Amino acid sequence: MATAESAPDNLTRIYSRFGEILLFGTQTTEFWGDTGSAGFPFARVQGTTQPWGIAAIEAVDDLAGTVAFLGTNLSGEVQVFLLNGYTPIRISDSEIENAINGYAAVSDAIFYSYMIDGHQMLQCNFPTGGATWLYDATSSLASARSDDRSANSILNSASSMRFETSRSFPAMVMAF
Repeated sequence: MATAESAPDNLTRIYSRFGEILLFGTQTTEFWGDTGSAGFPFARVQGTTQPWGIAAIEAVDDLAGTVAFLGTNLSGEVQVFLLNGYTPIRISDSEIENAINGYAAVSDAIFYSYMIDGHQMLQCNFPTGGATWLYDATSSLASARSDDRSANSILNSASSMRFETSRSFPAMVMAF
């Protein structure tokens, strides 16, 4: 059985990717790899524990060959991350983080990823905050959704979206 071991906090989400499992706690994340042994074939990957937990159990998804998640640190600050190997790389800027951290709750956040015209998109829905943020992993731009359509309708009518703001983020280097 897998339990958070290197920095025990409350385990809130187990996520599988590329033959590994990520154990998201409230304040830390551990990576476990397949050892191939009989019984329980996973063991903690030494030296990979990160000081960021997950802020909402549904705020994690595959994006651009890696994993995006809504992370929270020991002080409760919330940021959006992409993993670069085992290292979380911040993709939200301070303006987006100020907005997100100002919502009454983020525990109900939901992340979706999809493609639009060759662009890998991450949709970050914050129901309590009444807001949706989009991150384009292809161009490293983030935008706030300015319309009030349902989250699922974006998949069917992407060409009619309007954006209030766009921000450029530094280019990401992915290594696996």
